[in-house]
Amino acid sequence: MQRSIRLGHCICDHRLPCPCDVFKEKNICLCAGERPEAPTGPVQLTKLVEKAGCASKIDQAFLKQVLKDLPAVDDPRVLVGVPAGDDAGVAIIGGHSINDSEIKAGFAVTGTIETDKIVTNAAARPGDVLILTKPLGTGIVTFASQIGRANADSVEAAAASMTALNKKASQLMVKFGAHACTDVTGFSLMGHLSEMALSSGVDVEIIWDDIPLFPGVLEYVAAEILPGAIERNKESCGDRIVTDDALPQEMVDMCYDAQTSGGLLIAIAESDAEVFLKALYKNGIFAAAIVGRVPSKGSGLVHIETSGKRKIPSPGLAGTPAMPVDEGRIRSNKQTDSEEVACCADAATSSASPADGSDIAQIKAKFNDFLGVASSPHGLDAYIKQAMATVLSVTTRCGPCLKMHLKNAKEKGFTQDEIDEAAWMGISFAGSPAMVFYEQQKNS
Repeated sequence: MQRSIRLGHCICDHRLPCPCDVFKEKNICLCAGERPEAPTGPVQLTKLVEKAGCASKIDQAFLKQVLKDLPAVDDPRVLVGVPAGDDAGVAIIGGHSINDSEIKAGFAVTGTIETDKIVTNAAARPGDVLILTKPLGTGIVTFASQIGRANADSVEAAAASMTALNKKASQLMVKFGAHACTDVTGFSLMGHLSEMALSSGVDVEIIWDDIPLFPGVLEYVAAEILPGAIERNKESCGDRIVTDDALPQEMVDMCYDAQTSGGLLIAIAESDAEVFLKALYKNGIFAAAIVGRVPSKGSGLVHIETSGKRKIPSPGLAGTPAMPVDEGRIRSNKQTDSEEVACCADAATSSASPADGSDIAQIKAKFNDFLGVASSPHGLDAYIKQAMATVLSVTTRCGPCLKMHLKNAKEKGFTQDEIDEAAWMGISFAGSPAMVFYEQQKNS
C-alpha cells in the first residue's frame, strides 16, 4: 500500500472548498491552501483486513457493499483527521466497528516502540508527583454546547485542546525519566488514575483546587450541566475514590467527567518535576500542572482533597449560545414579570403562613428542605430526575409542579418531544384525566 509518509501532508484537493469552515478555523483541515506534492512510500506495518467484521448484526454482503461504496481515501469529506495523523507521524488506513444502530468509522493504532523507552501506567512510585498536561472539562463543555449553554471562550479553548496532540508531552516525559503515565480520556481522571494506582500498588492524592479546568466549567457545574457519562464513570471506579468531607459533590463530579482527546497524567520524581514542567511550558503546553502526589504504597485508592482556594460559584444562568442551536434547547435569560410559584409546597406556604416559630412552620420548612434534597442529583443525575419529576407531576396532576418542571426541563435542554414522552409515561399510569390535564397545562 502506498501512502504519503511526509509529515504535514494535506490530503485535500486545493481546488475544492473546505468541507467545514469550523474545522478550517481550528486548523484541523488543511485544504485552505495548496500544499507541495509529497513523496510516497510503502507502509510496512499494516494492511487492510480483507474480510472486515462488524460488532453489529449487519449482513456481511451488505457491509462489504457499504465498504466498497465509501469515498476514496483522498476524499476530503472523510479524512478530516488525516492531517492530525500526519503531524503525529502515522498513516491512517484502517478501523474498527461499534455495536450500534448506526455504522461508524473508527481507527486502531499499530506501530513499533523502543523497548527501553516504554512508560506504562503500572510503575508510579512513592514520592512521585502527578502532572496533568491538559485541562479537564471537555465532556462538560461539549454537553453545554449541545444544549446552547456554552460560551464562546469555553468552546474555543476545548476545541484547541482536543485538536492538540500529546506527542511533544510524551517525548518530554521519556526524556525526563517519567515513571508512569496514562492518558485521560473517556474513563475520566478518576477512572484512569485509579487504574494507575491499582496497577502500581500505590495510593495517590489529588488536590482538586490544582486541577486545570477550561473556562466556564465551574459555572456549568454550578448550573447542574453534567453529562450522563459522569454517573457511569462513578459506577465504574467510585469504590476506589476517597473524598475529603469538605468537598461539595459538584467538585467530585467534575473529576469523573469523560474527556475527549484529554491530556497525559504523568508520575515523575519530585526532584525532576520542576525542570520537566519548564520544558512543557517552553514547548507550548501551558496548562500543565502538578495536581497530586504518590504518598505511599497502597491498594490503589485515590484520595481527593481540597486546599479551599477554589470554590464552586453560586448557581446562575450559565453561558450564552456559542453557535446556532435548536431554540428549544436554549435557556432563556429573560425574567418573568411575576414571581412564579415553585411548587405546590410553596403555594401552601405563600398564603396565610403560620408564625415562623410555630411547629407547623418548622414542619413546612423541613418538608421544603426534604424536597430540595430529594430532587438533587445523587445516584441518578439531574436529567434523569428531571424526567422523573415531569412524569410524577403529570401522574399526580399537580399544576404548579408541572409548570415548574416543564420550564426546568426546557432549561436543561429537553426537546418538546422528550418532554411529551415523559408526560405520556405519567399518563399511562394515571389515565385520561391526566392526559386532559397535561394538554391543558402544556397549552396554557
